[in-house]
Amino acid sequence: SLWFTWRLRPIFSMILLLCMSLLFYEIQLHSFTYLQLYIDLVNPFIALLLAYLFNIAVKTYSETKQKTFITQQFGRYISPEVVKEIVHSGEEILLGGQRKELSILFFDIRGFTSLSERIKAEEVVDFLNEIFDLITTKTLNNKGTIDKFIGDAVMATWLGGHVNKGARNALRSALEISNATKKIGESIPQIKTPLSIGAAVNTGEAMLGNMGVTGHRDSTVIGDVVNVAFRLESMTVTDEADIIIGEETAQHLDTPEKYFNQHSFDLKGKTNKINAQGGSFEQLRHFLLSTASNTL
Repeated sequence: SLWFTWRLRPIFSMILLLCMSLLFYEIQLHSFTYLQLYIDLVNPFIALLLAYLFNIAVKTYSETKQKTFITQQFGRYISPEVVKEIVHSGEEILLGGQRKELSILFFDIRGFTSLSERIKAEEVVDFLNEIFDLITTKTLNNKGTIDKFIGDAVMATWLGGHVNKGARNALRSALEISNATKKIGESIPQIKTPLSIGAAVNTGEAMLGNMGVTGHRDSTVIGDVVNVAFRLESMTVTDEADIIIGEETAQHLDTPEKYFNQHSFDLKGKTNKINAQGGSFEQLRHFLLSTASNTL
């Protein structure tokens, strides 16, 4: 009984308890009717009921503790919507992944190398902590997920709901992070070159999940859409653009070609040229403002 109660869902455990209770009743009824033998099954039934209640209490405590752990650990870098989905799914976080369509945002901080040469190592750490905290807040507020920090670069993802909303939220995050980064840069006197970011957003299918080896797993995204987003972000320097929008992302937006310049890139590892749109954050701001009413 203990093993079944622990392994089964509460509803099935309750059904099992009722079935065993009926079985006890039938045993007692038949033994008295045909054998004139009275078997006292009150104590076994009470023991069965107490075992069931104890097991349910322990299981509830364990599950609540696990949900709290997931919320505390993942909630710092994952949007509340994704955390709720993980918590309420009732499924174990398994090794492997699922194919999902999502938007990827890659960006890095321009001027960080120059800054790190002028300030102490401790100040570099403080600056990174401040900027990463800001980036995390802006990303979560726009329903995104921080996938990883790579030096002074960041990868964030948008999953769930309509893909066009995810693409817009990624662009909105890039704009907000750009504005906030400039303000932080202005508060540091050692900076001679203003801080800014270069960003790229790409949309497509990728494998999303808990990947790695048993005992050392990492929740991440793998796929060509990630590689293209990374390569496009690197092109913001050579193309002198603040942000580049992948072709798939542009298809989920409302005529961004009216606001951005058309580009065709030869990316490392890609046989064919990749079409994209690029421009300044000021162009992005005008685009988001002009299309805001269409997304309400």
